[in-house]
Amino acid sequence: MKNPMKKAAATAALVLCATFGGAAAAQADSAPYSIPATSEGNHEATWGDNCEKIEFAYDGVTSYFLPDTYTVVVVKAGRTNTVYEFFGGGYVSSLSGKDISHIIYCPGDPSGT
Repeated sequence: MKNPMKKAAATAALVLCATFGGAAAAQADSAPYSIPATSEGNHEATWGDNCEKIEFAYDGVTSYFLPDTYTVVVVKAGRTNTVYEFFGGGYVSSLSGKDISHIIYCPGDPSGT
């Protein structure tokens, strides 16, 4: 796997599956974490197949509701990406507290079934 972001997500998935068991890990939202935002990280294909992007053209958006289950959600705010893996739906925001520039989300069953 050449892409370090995909590798980090895959490693986290393996750790969760090994720790909690596959089905339990797929049902549990992992704690969000922050990584520096990069130009590569601003593209949907960086994070997986069939990912989509929501752009925010106005200021003041600090949280956003995503109703479905996603394998990964990336919230770009300022110079930081906040990453949610195995996201089960609900509100997302940036750990930096800054306004959201865009959100990338990758739909699918986090268990891979």
